[in-house]
Amino acid sequence: MEKISAKEESFCRHYCQLHNPREAAVRAGYPPETAEEEGTKLLEKREIKRRLLKLAKDGEAKDLQSLAVAGLTRLAFGSAADCVKLLLLYPEMESNEIQKLDLFLLSEVKKTKDGGMELKLFDRFKALEKLLSVPDAGKGDEGLNSFYQAMSAAGEQLEEAPDE
Repeated sequence: MEKISAKEESFCRHYCQLHNPREAAVRAGYPPETAEEEGTKLLEKREIKRRLLKLAKDGEAKDLQSLAVAGLTRLAFGSAADCVKLLLLYPEMESNEIQKLDLFLLSEVKKTKDGGMELKLFDRFKALEKLLSVPDAGKGDEGLNSFYQAMSAAGEQLEEAPDE
């Protein structure tokens, strides 16, 4: 039996959460430009299939609520770099280049009357609010509310700290 690498293990864990080979490959450290192809190739490997089955049996595969939390987390904390790249480089980009971009944060695209482009992204604060309303959305018994409380306390400490 062939052993999988740490990167492949990371892919498997992310795939169980996201059910998206491209996104799982990106999060595991594969380059975004080749992530779709790498993720698909990984899913074809016998050892990866075995590992995914084991993770599913062990309860690592996520239910619908966990998938929603993963999506909201991605909206709240994900990178908008590829959306900006699309805005700046379109129409010079080829369609195969556009397909490689991570446009998960993109909610709307409009062409303006003057031929420009307007992009709307999902509201990060709304995603955070939704995350905070999900009971026990975080790991462990404390859930996201205790995470939010810890972040608030850290913010208050920063505000109280003397300026240097």
